[in-house]
Amino acid sequence: TMLHHVYRSLSAALTAATKEHRLARNPCVDVAAPKRSEFEARILTPEQAQRLVELAWETRLGPLITVALSTGMRAGELLALTWDDVDMKAGLLTVNKSVQWKAGGAHQAGSTKTRSSRRTVRVEGIARDALAEQRHRCVEARLAGISADPDLVFPSVHGTYWIPSGGFVRDYRALLSRAGCPQIRFHDLRHTAGTFMTRSVGLVVTSRVLGHSHPSVTASFYGHAGQEDFSAAANAMSALIGGRNAGLAAGVAIQDKA
Repeated sequence: TMLHHVYRSLSAALTAATKEHRLARNPCVDVAAPKRSEFEARILTPEQAQRLVELAWETRLGPLITVALSTGMRAGELLALTWDDVDMKAGLLTVNKSVQWKAGGAHQAGSTKTRSSRRTVRVEGIARDALAEQRHRCVEARLAGISADPDLVFPSVHGTYWIPSGGFVRDYRALLSRAGCPQIRFHDLRHTAGTFMTRSVGLVVTSRVLGHSHPSVTASFYGHAGQEDFSAAANAMSALIGGRNAGLAAGVAIQDKA
C-alpha cells in the first residue's frame, strides 16, 4: 500500500512536470502501479477480549489495554494522553495529540495523525474504572518516590513516554498467551474495537469514535461481514417475511372455510 501511495505521488509530480514542459512525458505511464495489499484485521473474539481484560487488570498494562479496547484509540494517542485531557466527571477524553517516536529516544507529543483524529471520545463503565485505577496508581507511584510524569496518564516507569517495544511487547505477548488469545499486535486492539463498534452502532458513529476522515475509510477496514452478521440478516428477514406469510396463511385459511 505504501508503494502504491509513493507511485501515485511520483506520477502526479511527473505529470505536473510534463505540463510545465520540464519533461517530454511522464515515465510512470510505462510502469504498472503497485497493487494495494489486501487488508485483513486480526481481531479478538468478545470472549477473548474479556479474558484479556480480566487477566491484565492487576498488571501494569491492565488499564491501558482496557481503555484501548473500549475506545479503539491508537497507541500513540493513548500514550500521549495527559490528565488535563481526561474529564472523569463527564466521562470524556480529548484526543488532540499523539506520541511521535524518534530515533535515539527523543520522543515527543505532536499533532494527531489527521485533523479528523482530533476528537472527543466518551468512556463509560469499565473504561472509566480503568482510568480511575490508573489515576490511583500514578498518585501512589509519586508518593512512593517512583519517577513518573505527573501529567501523563500512561507514563513509563522513568516518567517518560511509554514506548510499545521491548519489555512492553514482551509483557503484552505474555498476557495474550495466558489469556489464550492469538498473538495480535497492540494496534489490533483498535481493529477489535472497530469491528465490535461497527456491528453495534454502525459505520457513521464508529468513524467518528475512531477518528477516521470519512465513514468510507471505516467501511474499508471494518465493513466485512462475519457469519454472525449473515445469520442476523437471515433471521431479521425471516421474521419480516415470516410475519407476512403468517398473514397470508391466515387469509388462505379464511378463504378455505368460506
